[in-house]
Amino acid sequence: YATTPAFKHQLEEFRSEIQRRDQEIVAMSAKMKTLEEQHTDYQRHIGVLKESLSAKEEHYTMLQADVEELRSRLEEKNRIIEKKTQTALQATQEKNRVTNEINELKDHVDIKDRKINVLQRKLELQEAQKKAHVIASKSSEETNSLKAQLEEQKRQLEAQRRQLEELRKSVDGRSRQLEEKEKHVAELDAKL
Repeated sequence: YATTPAFKHQLEEFRSEIQRRDQEIVAMSAKMKTLEEQHTDYQRHIGVLKESLSAKEEHYTMLQADVEELRSRLEEKNRIIEKKTQTALQATQEKNRVTNEINELKDHVDIKDRKINVLQRKLELQEAQKKAHVIASKSSEETNSLKAQLEEQKRQLEAQRRQLEELRKSVDGRSRQLEEKEKHVAELDAKL
């Protein structure tokens, strides 16, 4: 077949078109490959982000558990402090009560001391009167009466002395209790 210039021209155009299309296909393939690589990178990045998110969620859960544990321990500490404070308050109140009792007992001891001194003076006076009566009068009746009065005064004096001794023992006991209470309160204060 004879090749006319028009046919040659058309053939060249087809070749150029095919070459252009091939170049487009190569460019599209390169672009698709780039997009696929980007997609793979994105997938990897998403995977890393998911792992990071999962690790952060796990860390958050652990932190939440730590916070709950700390809150529980704090509440327990507050309960212990409240209990110790209440115990210290009760011990202080008990100490004050014992102190008041001791002061009252000391007042009673002072009163008893004064009564004993009065009785002692009365006894001494009656003994002097008895001696004077014996010298002045030999009346056995008066002497017996004075002896009886003297014995009664002695009994009263002895009874007052016994009561005074009991009061002193009670004061000593209360004082020891007070010392124990004060020591207990000091220990509680040191622990708070």
